[in-house]
Amino acid sequence: MMRLGDISGVPPDNSEKIESGQVALLFMDVTFDDPRDVPREVEHRLRASFDIPPAFGSNLFPAVTTDTAAGAEVLRKKPVVLSPPLKGKNWVAVNGCCVVSPHRDAMIAIDQKLLAAERYGIDWIQTDDEGRIDLPDNPKLTDFPAYGDPVLAVANGKVVDVVKGLPDAEPGVLDQDNTLQEAGGNHVILSIGGGRYAFYAHLKPGNMEVEECDHVRSGQRIARLGNSGNTTAPHLHFHVMDAPLLLGADHNLPYVFDSFVYKGHLEDPDGTPILLDTPEPREDELPLYQSLVTFPAPRGH
Repeated sequence: MMRLGDISGVPPDNSEKIESGQVALLFMDVTFDDPRDVPREVEHRLRASFDIPPAFGSNLFPAVTTDTAAGAEVLRKKPVVLSPPLKGKNWVAVNGCCVVSPHRDAMIAIDQKLLAAERYGIDWIQTDDEGRIDLPDNPKLTDFPAYGDPVLAVANGKVVDVVKGLPDAEPGVLDQDNTLQEAGGNHVILSIGGGRYAFYAHLKPGNMEVEECDHVRSGQRIARLGNSGNTTAPHLHFHVMDAPLLLGADHNLPYVFDSFVYKGHLEDPDGTPILLDTPEPREDELPLYQSLVTFPAPRGH
């Protein structure tokens, strides 16, 4: 599967054409039925054609090129298995893997590096039993079913960063004055071992239940879901990274949840719920884009 994402931050149009003066990112997804078929490394072969203006001296520039480069080693480690960061039913994996989305194509330039800082991030939003959120025209924070829900530790670990002094944002209004440090709003970062760090963002002010250097157990309540930082509606942003840096880690890491119940998904573009007649229990999987799931009680690790 191939998509083009514009590095400028403009929403991608899924075209295969890069206009003059543009820089673009190419997203490719390759799936395998058997993990044993996954290669140890991949190499990219790109064939490109060019619309060359007649007055450009087209004899000096090829109309078609084929380049083989950008070899990359494939990460073969199994993703870390976590307990869920939330509990209860009707959670939607908004902006989840694996489509071009505000998470997948968020490329951030920090310290002379171009970072995919949120590649496996998920925005968790709660719906009603039919997979919908029915809100009044001018909703209050308390009109959102998830607001104030418990947020849980996904593994045994140590708290390495806590921010708790930021207010909730008004629903539907994106604060353009947020700095990079304020983008996650009130947040918690847990060191969960193996060089991995779990990041929880947009938490409710005045409801942090941990401090830096605290040790936590899987399933322990650490905060409550809110709407602080770079957000327009109450939700939990969650991802795993290889450094305790809000958006500056070199790698955003894959992970799976030990158990959840898959109820269906929400269709694009209008979010129409497509629900299974019989929900399916899943283990050691990552809920994909727009999946609607129920999180059982954490099993613990």
